[in-house]
Amino acid sequence: MKTIKIEKDGKEYSLAFTRKTVTEMARSGFRIDDVADPSRMVIGVPQLFAGAFLRFHRGIKQELVDEIWDSISNKSGLINKLVEMYAEPINALLDEPQDEAKNGSWEVVE
Repeated sequence: MKTIKIEKDGKEYSLAFTRKTVTEMARSGFRIDDVADPSRMVIGVPQLFAGAFLRFHRGIKQELVDEIWDSISNKSGLINKLVEMYAEPINALLDEPQDEAKNGSWEVVE
């Protein structure tokens, strides 16, 4: 799991996504497509940024998240990295198990 570290006013914040946080964001209405859609970017970008705090800073207030957002530079680079990180738990759903001896199997029976 990749993590982004942000420092603000002497405090360090860790941003990351897990399968649990991605699921939680989706259930709350977040759609990754909203980040790139100019007509919905005003919704998608703040949701993605705030969602990245869920893993390590669940109780953080939205006001502080907004302050952190306002204080950082290279916002487009940060968003691109967050989109990449958001996709990782989703892509991991389809990863094949590494231990052949413990692999489950399936078959179609007619």
